[in-house]
Amino acid sequence: SAMPLGRWAEMLRQAGIPAVVSYHAGTFLCNATMYLTHHWCQVNRHPIQVGFVHLPLSTEQVVGCGRSLPSLPLATLAQAVRLLIEDLAEGQAD
Repeated sequence: SAMPLGRWAEMLRQAGIPAVVSYHAGTFLCNATMYLTHHWCQVNRHPIQVGFVHLPLSTEQVVGCGRSLPSLPLATLAQAVRLLIEDLAEGQAD
């Protein structure tokens, strides 16, 4: 992705949200979503940038499930998405 992933990760960390950059979109659905979207944009000549943000489950989803899974509170996940969208809306991703 040509998106400013490092800058975004730093922006999220400065907001107190844990974030790391990974250049691996997973091995199943996440990977397929990322690469099929890139392919579709290229084939259909849509000159847009494509990125993939993988969010963990919300803490509310994993409470009581009996497994130890990575999670963040829903409010934190929403804040992360809002910050990324605001950055995109400001045109900083160019």
